[in-house]
Amino acid sequence: MLSEVKTVYFERQGKENTDETLRLAKERADQLGIRDIVLASYTGFTALKALEVFEGYNVVVVAGVVGFKETNKDRLPPGMREKIEAKGGKVVRAAHAFGTLGRAVNRRFGVIQIDEIIAHVLRLFGRGVKVGCEVACMAVDAGYVRAGDEV
Repeated sequence: MLSEVKTVYFERQGKENTDETLRLAKERADQLGIRDIVLASYTGFTALKALEVFEGYNVVVVAGVVGFKETNKDRLPPGMREKIEAKGGKVVRAAHAFGTLGRAVNRRFGVIQIDEIIAHVLRLFGRGVKVGCEVACMAVDAGYVRAGDEV
């Protein structure tokens, strides 16, 4: 059996593509019957937009950890977690599934670890592919999505 799927390429990356990306994601999720929506959102910008588009779905927002870019700095503004949860979203605050300890070992001893190899292979297909796989693993680890379910 042959199926055709529409692919959309944006000329540039950036926030200006968020609305259209979410619209396309909802269209595809509805076609496939997917009700668990997992996304990365460090600041909450994408999370709040997704919660409007995916109202009534199980929306899991992976917001990363404090100190990811800068020691002790939280990119999720004060009160944003509460806003997301008030709209029905679930928030995961966890270290990257394909990084952290393995990356620390690599930086200290110069030895690449399996989690970094997985991350590099997934990036060959695109950064979004790597992030999508990673946040799905993190959502399962947090118990917000069942292992094996489509997201």
